[in-house]
Amino acid sequence: MTHKPHLVAIVGNDITFDTRVKKAAVSAANAGYKTTIVCYSPNGSKIEERFGNIAVIKVPVPFLARDKSKRLKIQLRPFQEIELEARYEGKTAYSAGVTRRLESNKKFHPKRSIGRHKATILSVLVQAKIQISQRILQIRKWLNRAFDILLKIGNRIRRKATLRAFTAFERNPFLDYEIAFGPIIEELRPDIIHAHDFQMIGVAVTAAQNLQLNGEDSKVIYDAHELIEGLSYPKKLIRSWMREERNYITQIDSVICISSPQAHRIKELHNLKSLPTVVLNCPSTEAECNPTKTIRDDLRVKGKILVYHGQVDPRRDLETLIHSLQFFSPDIHIAIVTNNRGAYINELETIVDGFSLEGHSLEKRLHFLPYVPAADLPHYLSTADAAVIPQPKTKNHQIAMPNKLFESIHAKLPILASDVGAVGNYVKENKIGSTYKSGSPEDLAKAGNLLLESAEKYKENISNTLLSQTTWEYQSKALLSAYEEVLGFSPNTDPATHAININIFDMPEFQNSRLKGLMIGPRNMAGQAFLMADAIQKNLRVPSISFGIEKAGFNFPIHLSISAKNWRDPFWQRQHREILSNGYSHILAESGTGVLGTMGGKFIDEQVSLLAESGISVAILLHGSEIRDPAVHRQFYYSPFHLKDDLTEKLEKAVGDLQKRLDGIKVPIYVTTPDLLQYIRGEWLPLVVDINFWNSIPTRPDDPIPTVLHMPTSGKLKGSKHIDTELLRLEKAGAIKYLRPETKVPAGLVPSLIAKSDIVVDGIVIGAYGVMSCQSMAAGRPVIANTNELGEIRSKCPVLHADPAILGSVLEDLLENRTKWDTITKDGREYVQKYHSGSYTAQKLQSFLNT
Repeated sequence: MTHKPHLVAIVGNDITFDTRVKKAAVSAANAGYKTTIVCYSPNGSKIEERFGNIAVIKVPVPFLARDKSKRLKIQLRPFQEIELEARYEGKTAYSAGVTRRLESNKKFHPKRSIGRHKATILSVLVQAKIQISQRILQIRKWLNRAFDILLKIGNRIRRKATLRAFTAFERNPFLDYEIAFGPIIEELRPDIIHAHDFQMIGVAVTAAQNLQLNGEDSKVIYDAHELIEGLSYPKKLIRSWMREERNYITQIDSVICISSPQAHRIKELHNLKSLPTVVLNCPSTEAECNPTKTIRDDLRVKGKILVYHGQVDPRRDLETLIHSLQFFSPDIHIAIVTNNRGAYINELETIVDGFSLEGHSLEKRLHFLPYVPAADLPHYLSTADAAVIPQPKTKNHQIAMPNKLFESIHAKLPILASDVGAVGNYVKENKIGSTYKSGSPEDLAKAGNLLLESAEKYKENISNTLLSQTTWEYQSKALLSAYEEVLGFSPNTDPATHAININIFDMPEFQNSRLKGLMIGPRNMAGQAFLMADAIQKNLRVPSISFGIEKAGFNFPIHLSISAKNWRDPFWQRQHREILSNGYSHILAESGTGVLGTMGGKFIDEQVSLLAESGISVAILLHGSEIRDPAVHRQFYYSPFHLKDDLTEKLEKAVGDLQKRLDGIKVPIYVTTPDLLQYIRGEWLPLVVDINFWNSIPTRPDDPIPTVLHMPTSGKLKGSKHIDTELLRLEKAGAIKYLRPETKVPAGLVPSLIAKSDIVVDGIVIGAYGVMSCQSMAAGRPVIANTNELGEIRSKCPVLHADPAILGSVLEDLLENRTKWDTITKDGREYVQKYHSGSYTAQKLQSFLNT
């Protein structure tokens, strides 16, 4: 075999926070493997990226099969067929995943074997089930809701029957990954498939079987990140996950895991012939770090510091650590360094409320500190006096060897661990600390005092050998040996190939070396913060991220979602400012809202000086109603603000306040629609849509009665009253079918509605088109909206202009001249490609990013 071996790693997350996946890929690439990661795409689109010599393919997974029994909750008036079809999408996807596995299983067994006959029978039954399901769907389209009540009874009977016949498949939660990832893996034709965690084991084995049937000798390595039986999930899920592992682990070429106890337990559970290879999840010493301050610099205390760092939740037994303060002397402080803040932190803080010890308030000795990048942790923690790793007695903690253990070793801190399984044993065996009785605050304090007295002795035992063995560079040798063992040879490394490290995933190349990154938020209106950040990263190679305050209803994608409670929390605000200072040089603040929560005030003008102190440049992005002055807009006869109702008065007050604030600061201002330039100084920064996704929506057939869609986010601001009147009139006359959702539509349902439409009517009382118009044009639909206030761009815009006075005639003209539709849709797609694909937006933002 002379070709460069191809390793494909598969994982069920988007790898943003999965350092083990990224470290393993880097090790493989540096060892001479052609390396590809196939993972989950969080934004519903397939994304292909390169990080150094590693290819990453992010694949959307709609989870239709997992949710096959769930009903679509949103109600549409009066078009129940959409809801009906949505109910069957999951069932069809689920059956497709079952079929794929059965067909592979059938072909893989020898002819005339019992296994092949069994798979054949099951395959026939599943195909019959699919055909019956599709036939029932067609019947239900005719009988619809009248038949629905009777079918519910039939469904209950059918589910019980099929549960007995197809238990292994019916409860399988991983078939969505099978459908999404399987064909891509087979197209890549890997020599090795590295399946990260139990969600991927069946997907990897099925793909390898199919490849072997086609003459490819693909091997599978299973990387067990968790001991499934020890996870804190409902028993039904645990049984399902363990069944998936049990069904496929004997067909794996090599198993690796994260600790020695886990290796022995997996071997025992599945009666494996050999012990899985242990690859500890240690930190990479090659990751670039920027050490500045330490924990003692932040706390400014003279006493001893016990530090815990990592996730904060009830599974970590931090209550025991907090309660132990009562049994320590007053010079002992406990610091918790964490990247998450929520209700549980508040619970921990209340533990010390009201307690005192010899006149010293315990709450002054408990400190919560914000996130520190992993590469900087050893230096940051090094000025503490000891690290604490509390763990309750669970099966998973018995085998866990968490990152914090090795990060504490590299900070050269003695370690105080609970007497639970692997961590406690490791600490005692290496004589780098001591243990205490899990769940006992008194014993923690007693063991902690003894440990602090002997701290120097424990530090001396953190030898250079131990430091070397607890690095990813050392641990990855076992991983590479496992690759070579299943492959049968060692790949040749190319001396000309530049070695990479894990930072390659966080530091893409970009044009201006001063730029640390751009953050956009916190409103994410119509998903624009997310889409703009993605466009800027792709087109300018500037690291970009979106963040937004959580809001229910629309479910737009976002990189970082923030709860309203955290937004007001001073701890989160300090943490967020720290993240901005360390990782970002520019902020695009949406709608005049502050970006640091309520630190300094709610509005961006109150935070500009704080951001400047952190070396961050600020620009403002406005979307519409927050700056569109109703008093000025009333100059247009079609304006929705002639009637001064509560909404109009509320907008007038809010706009007036924001205009005064923006007039008082000198920062760049951008608007997503050109009509807003009549209200504020600034520049047009076109909104962005996912062109490839919307282009993929199939064109509508030449229906003699076209379907017209109107889907308002605000009926008043879209002119829905006028639109409903005209479209219902045309529908009554038999000229159109009117598709009109009654409620606000989640982002995930919009594509199916546009797919079922021939024409889209956006808004007709505000003189600009919006996101809906761009999505519809990209999907090849003629769009009708008011374009009167677009300015210079109006002459280039292919949106058909209409206001309340002429909407009916515009629609009738479009219906009578269907020969023009091809030209209209072609012009629409070209226009959106030029102005709204993200490249033009990135170009317009370049000058700000260069400041």
